[in-house]
Amino acid sequence: MPLTRTLLLCTTMLPVLCAAQSFGLLAGIERQDLYAAGKRFAPGNGLSLGCFMPFWLQDRWVLRVEAGVSFQRLDINEEENLSYYTRVSAHTAVLGRFYANIPFCFSIGGELSQDLTAPPLLRIDRQAVQPARTDVALLGGLAYRFNEQCELGVRYAQGILNTLDAGDYGMAHSRRFTILFSYLLHYRKPNFLQQRSRYAQPGAGKRY
Repeated sequence: MPLTRTLLLCTTMLPVLCAAQSFGLLAGIERQDLYAAGKRFAPGNGLSLGCFMPFWLQDRWVLRVEAGVSFQRLDINEEENLSYYTRVSAHTAVLGRFYANIPFCFSIGGELSQDLTAPPLLRIDRQAVQPARTDVALLGGLAYRFNEQCELGVRYAQGILNTLDAGDYGMAHSRRFTILFSYLLHYRKPNFLQQRSRYAQPGAGKRY
């Protein structure tokens, strides 16, 4: 019953929250691996899907909260035989975005990710090891806006947790490079902009 009530409350409040706040969708392609002492483990390509909500702080600063799911195909080397593994993970991120000069935007933040599938077993120095299911990464990126709703950017994520014991290579950390497309579905002008005159400074458009 408590779970049912929680789901019912979330379902009821979601339309209200969406109506009161700007939100949009994300889609991207990514390349990731685990890296230690010049050695790459379990490299792979994938697809990322998600959503975001922007919160205006000042004219040029926006706090953006993201949530999504990644689907990756990892290359697993099992004693010289190449095999593949499908990894599904959920992630949430918080980024500070700075609009130095429209239409370009710089972003920096952090991300928490959790594997939804069991991590694969990797053979390292004839030992079977398994990566951690949870990771924390630092994010940095640059984006270009085509118009008021569409944006294309690049982003790099560097894991800060020890996600894999790679034996003689030491502890491995995750790395990920993403090309990300953002589309603003709904826009609500912040209160501090609504109170300004229509002669606001140039470039104060929809930022997300």
